[in-house]
Amino acid sequence: GEARGGTNLRKVRLLLLAILFSFLLTGCWSSEELNDVAFVSLIIVDKSDDGVEVTLGIPLTNNLAVGDAAGGQSGNQKFGYFSRTAETIEDALQKIQGDLSRKANFGQNRNIVVGRAYAEEGIMPLIEYSANNPYMRLNTNLFMVDGYAKDEVSKATVVSERFIVTILNKYVEQWTSLQTTVRDFLISKTSGGDAVIPIIKFSQISEGAMVGTASTVGTGGSAIFREGKLVEPILTPEQTTSAKSIRNQLRQYYFSILSPVDEKPVGFYSTIV
Repeated sequence: GEARGGTNLRKVRLLLLAILFSFLLTGCWSSEELNDVAFVSLIIVDKSDDGVEVTLGIPLTNNLAVGDAAGGQSGNQKFGYFSRTAETIEDALQKIQGDLSRKANFGQNRNIVVGRAYAEEGIMPLIEYSANNPYMRLNTNLFMVDGYAKDEVSKATVVSERFIVTILNKYVEQWTSLQTTVRDFLISKTSGGDAVIPIIKFSQISEGAMVGTASTVGTGGSAIFREGKLVEPILTPEQTTSAKSIRNQLRQYYFSILSPVDEKPVGFYSTIV
């Protein structure tokens, strides 16, 4: 009887201890706290005559109605771009925070886009900032625009998805583009090798974009970075496909060869599951 009583007493103590610890667990954010947060979905970095221009892409949550299927660009106030220029990335971000009525939160961001001029100067300050920021992910995807990134991205028409960041996420999830993250870039830099970053391009109507739109986002080639700086040449989409194959990132590929019988093209489709 004493042994059974001691066992029951230990169970009661464990139960009370579990209940006590449950009070220490944090729950979800309240609606009031959410209203104080601006969720950064895209970071764009360019080099201007005045320094480094940093642009944050942020969904304007107060303007997003439930069930609204409209596009997500700043023209219809579904997605906002906030830019500031300073000598360093940190100073530019501090200036942007001063413009925002909410606290910028980088926990949801998955994509960083750099412009060509900044890439030529060297993107290691951006990589180091991303790696040292405890609120940013090391698996954040890197992209480059062969031009001034903010102007190209902010003016692009999004057709197939709600926001441009969704398109970039899908490129990675569906293995459509070359995949390079902040972690990959750091590993390449540490090992003394070159890094390759995919390029996103913006097509005009004459290049096959959806009729009635100014420009749409698409995949381009890729850019080689040596010691953190862009070097020539820019890889073509065909060369980028070879790079994806070398890095074991080629999941599907359409190609054609000449038939040995009649020397006419024969089409093939390959996929890796």
